[in-house]
Amino acid sequence: MKATKHLHLNLQLFAEGGTAGGTAGAAIGTGEGAPGDSSQAATVNTGENNQVAAEDRAVLYKKFKADYKAEFDAEVQGIVKNRLKKSNDELNAAKQYREKADRILATVADKYGIDMTDLDGLSKEVEKDNAYYEDLALKNGTTPEQERRVRQVERENAQFKAKEAADARRAAQQQRYQSLMQQEAEVKAMYPNFDFKAEAEGNPLFKKLCLNGVSMKNAYEVVHHDEIMAQGMQFAAKQAAAKTQASIDANARRPAENGLHSSAAADTKVDVSKLTAAQMEEYAKQVKSGKRVSFG
Repeated sequence: MKATKHLHLNLQLFAEGGTAGGTAGAAIGTGEGAPGDSSQAATVNTGENNQVAAEDRAVLYKKFKADYKAEFDAEVQGIVKNRLKKSNDELNAAKQYREKADRILATVADKYGIDMTDLDGLSKEVEKDNAYYEDLALKNGTTPEQERRVRQVERENAQFKAKEAADARRAAQQQRYQSLMQQEAEVKAMYPNFDFKAEAEGNPLFKKLCLNGVSMKNAYEVVHHDEIMAQGMQFAAKQAAAKTQASIDANARRPAENGLHSSAAADTKVDVSKLTAAQMEEYAKQVKSGKRVSFG
C-alpha cells in the first residue's frame, strides 16, 4: 500500500468569530505518455457504497494538488500570512503598552529616587505618599486615612471581580470542553468514522452549526446527510436480503406439508356378516334405485 501524506492545518477549534457532498468515482489520466500506457493512468473505483477507497482518494488528492498547485499554495500562504499578521498586531500592541507603562514607571521612580525595576520599592513609596489622599480628604470632607482605606477596598473589590470573571470563563470553557468530549463519544458510538478534529478544522458548516447551539450529532448528520442516507439504504437492503434468505432456508428445512397426508388410503372393505338389518335394508334400497353396491 502506498504511503499517503496528510496535510493537517493547525486551526483553532471552535474559535469565536463544506458541506460534505456525495462521492463519485472517475477515470483519471495524467495526460503523459501514450494512450495505451497504463502506467500513466489511474482508475478510481467507487465500490458498492459509492465511497472512494483510501488508495483512490490518495490518487485523487495527488492529482488535485498537481492540477491546482498554484491555487492551493496561494490559499495556504494566505492563511499563514493572516495568522502572522494577527500575531504581529498583538505583539505590537503589547509592545506599545509596555513602552507607555515604562515611561510612567520611570516618572514615578524619578519622583521617589528609586530604580524603576524595583516594583516593590515603588509600591511602598506610593502607599506612603499622602498628598493624593490629602487632596481627596479635603475635597470629600474626610481624613487621608479614610480615603486611603476606601481606595484600598475599591482596588480589592476590582481585583476580586476580575478574578471571579476569570474563574467563570475558565469554568465555562471546562464545561464546554467536557460537553464536547461527551458529545464526541456519543457521535462516534453511532458513527465510528466520525473525527471531531477533522470536522471542526475542515468543515465550516459543521463548526458554524456547533457554535450556534446545534448538537454535535445533529450537525454531523446535517453535513453528511447524503452519505448517511446512502449507507442507511444499503444497510436496510442488506438486512432485507438477509431476512429473505433466512426465510428461504427455513422453508427448505421444513418437511413438506403434503407429505403429512401421503399415507396409504384407509381400508374401506365392508364385512357383510356384521351388517345390521337397517344397513342391509339401506343397501337394498340403493340396489333397487340402480346404484352399484360393492363390498370390497
